[in-house]
Amino acid sequence: QAKASDPNAKPLDRLIEDGKTIHRFADAKRAGSAAGTAEMNAKLKLNEGNELTSRNIASSRMAELLGIGDIIAHSEPMKVRMDGRVMTGCFMEFAKGTDLSSKSERVQRMFDQVEIFDTAGLYRDAATLEVFDFLCGQADRHEKNMFYQLSEPDENGKRAITGLQGIDSDLAFGDWAEGFNMNGLQSWKDTTFIDAGLAEKVKGLDRDTLEYAIGDLIPQKQIDVMMQRVNLIKDHIEKDMVIVEPDKWDLNAHKPEKAENHTDQRYLDAFARMEESLGNTFPWGIRHKNVQVNNKINQHKDERAKGPKVALSFKELEGKERRQALRREPKMTIGKDRVLPKKEGPQLGP
Repeated sequence: QAKASDPNAKPLDRLIEDGKTIHRFADAKRAGSAAGTAEMNAKLKLNEGNELTSRNIASSRMAELLGIGDIIAHSEPMKVRMDGRVMTGCFMEFAKGTDLSSKSERVQRMFDQVEIFDTAGLYRDAATLEVFDFLCGQADRHEKNMFYQLSEPDENGKRAITGLQGIDSDLAFGDWAEGFNMNGLQSWKDTTFIDAGLAEKVKGLDRDTLEYAIGDLIPQKQIDVMMQRVNLIKDHIEKDMVIVEPDKWDLNAHKPEKAENHTDQRYLDAFARMEESLGNTFPWGIRHKNVQVNNKINQHKDERAKGPKVALSFKELEGKERRQALRREPKMTIGKDRVLPKKEGPQLGP
């Protein structure tokens, strides 16, 4: 890296050394993000004092409190001093998994290989996100606000989704007890399967515990509303939900052959609903998070199949495409010298 004072310094070198310019970029980015979420904040009745940073950190604390810390990317407050200024914000750990919105062709080809959705990990994490997002009032858990854990390709070149992790909790903790957009569920009443450990943690939640965990981050009114959601889920667990032991998340393998009781019937009804809504193109036909994942990834694959093909390397180009690439001159030169490939056959000159 050259010094900015060096006349040969590249623009990026000068940018890195110039802390003020970095701050201007950061401020512009922050302003753009704030403008983008302001409208949603108003629609969801999110209080002005309830900042984006606070909602992300509060969501992370709640996940850890419930024993499901890995279900969303960990966030915590952070202060950074640069060029005499202190910048306060939220530090979020790298999410675990693969980003569906990645621009990398290699990543997109991994999603092209996804064919298997009925895994224990996907069933578990989808069901856990359903419960967690309702408890936290998360109104923005769409398909690009999750990272996907993918298996290696099997002998047929197919990959499976083995888990999920949520990101971006900017729009959590609103003023509504229910009725907000749950992205993949019509209602919190559609939540059916819950891990045994999570069920016990939810049953143990009370107002004092919420106050202790997130009282310094979330307004009192929104904690009151969250407690209403906690009570709704507690009652739902007792009456209608199916409690799944950690080693029983292969739902298809462990479903009862016939309904011997209310829990068995609830299990069979929910599983049948998942199967029926697969491939449904109407939002009101999707009533479980794993179905949303299935449909969105298949839709994404269909769009890629219709779009232009992208080569990972020159070797993948064939025929006319390769000849065009050989004739194509770069529009700009990087560095003082550019080495051209040697031509085959006799050469002119010395």
